[in-house]
Amino acid sequence: MKTNDLQLYSSEFYTPTQKQAIFHHTQELVVPEVLYGGAAGGGKSMALVMDALKYGLQYPHANMLLVRRTKGELESSITRKILQFYPNTLYNYNKTQGQVTLTNKTVIHLGYLGNANHVYRYQGAEFSYVAFDELTHFYEDEYLFLFSRLRNTTGYPNLMRATANPVPYKAWVKDRFITSTDEHDNNDNNGHGVAKILTLEQLKKLAVHTHTNTHTNTNTNTNTTSHTDKLYIPSMVYDNPHINIEEYVRNLEKLPLKVRNAMLNGDWSIPDGTLFAVDMFKISKGVQLDELTKYIAVDIALKDGASAAKNDRTAIVVIGVDKGNTAHMLDVSAGHYSATQSQNILLEMIRNHKPIQVGIERTTASWHYYDMFRNLMLNSAVFVPLVELTPSGRGKNLRIELFLLKALEEGRLLFYEQVPKLVLEEALRFDPTSKNNGDDILDALAYALEMGLSHVPQWDEWGDEEVSAGWSNGSAPIDTDGSW
Repeated sequence: MKTNDLQLYSSEFYTPTQKQAIFHHTQELVVPEVLYGGAAGGGKSMALVMDALKYGLQYPHANMLLVRRTKGELESSITRKILQFYPNTLYNYNKTQGQVTLTNKTVIHLGYLGNANHVYRYQGAEFSYVAFDELTHFYEDEYLFLFSRLRNTTGYPNLMRATANPVPYKAWVKDRFITSTDEHDNNDNNGHGVAKILTLEQLKKLAVHTHTNTHTNTNTNTNTTSHTDKLYIPSMVYDNPHINIEEYVRNLEKLPLKVRNAMLNGDWSIPDGTLFAVDMFKISKGVQLDELTKYIAVDIALKDGASAAKNDRTAIVVIGVDKGNTAHMLDVSAGHYSATQSQNILLEMIRNHKPIQVGIERTTASWHYYDMFRNLMLNSAVFVPLVELTPSGRGKNLRIELFLLKALEEGRLLFYEQVPKLVLEEALRFDPTSKNNGDDILDALAYALEMGLSHVPQWDEWGDEEVSAGWSNGSAPIDTDGSW
């Protein structure tokens, strides 16, 4: 048995599916960039973890990097799979340093890019293998920056690997890997532009047709056997025999319609652009205000008043939930408020609407604002339960999609008397690919819906596992994100 195999395909701890085996085979073809993407549940993350082991065992003293968007995702997905499936005799795991060292001295670094600056941790680094798990969680400049870190003096092939689920607005991933492969003769009957079954022979044929990378090829290995710089391997939920497909499909039905189609069918053909349309926003009819259970959510700007960033505003939203579990937006205020202004507006809204809960965003960057509001309410004799709203590994875009978009699609969010112009303007210009969305009202509204609507699913960020909904002890999940 060859060194690079080392029981990788042994049923003792890992037996790859056909698509996973094809993904691993691209190492032999020395394809610089490969995206293994499509429907959720196709075993992509597992394939990535085992592909890293395959490469690491073949190339001693290699320097490798596996990344997820958040620390929580990294630990619950990549790290967990490594500890569960890598044979104990092959590696040593250092939790403090966030790295796995194989017996041949290859080092696999486990990282996450929690914010825009995290990518610069690797500014002076050199890797021969970099892998993004869930590439559609990242921005293109982050991907390209780490692509530039692919360089080594050992003669090892420089490989970039990624997994992804289709997301309607991540045009850069689709454009980089999917669009041009759709032009060739690997279309299925549904017009998705991907092959349902791809044999090794078809893969080699496809490799000839896949488009050439427009970036400088940093691969120093001259023994390349492929004729392409990029390759897309489609994944379907039905490719994975290790999951309960019926149950998994039922869980996907809980997602918003556009997202559900992408996740279930691996469909990249969904048009790019905003998730929201004007006809989603409907007016309440015949609602009695005194019959509503009211909630207030506050999304805090990290800077006050004139020092706040142009697109960063404090947003305060009020909703009321009727007995049929439909939410009605009642009031909104947003602006570049000073701390005093924010406090006065919140107090006025509490007195006007008499909510049963007030939720205030509290993160590692904004905890002092939360404490400020808490002290204000105590000193003002306003006795309303205060709820900590924290991301807990869920990005703003995901929160907006899971709670706001889904509620609108299902008709579970209506607007009392009129749709506020501020809300509609934000929704119609909402661009999840932008780092400066100006979507504070949408985020506050999503928080309010998370507080007020029951039985709304929470999902690990486009991951393969559902996590339980609801809060413990009446408070939202605590943000446990720390330093890398």
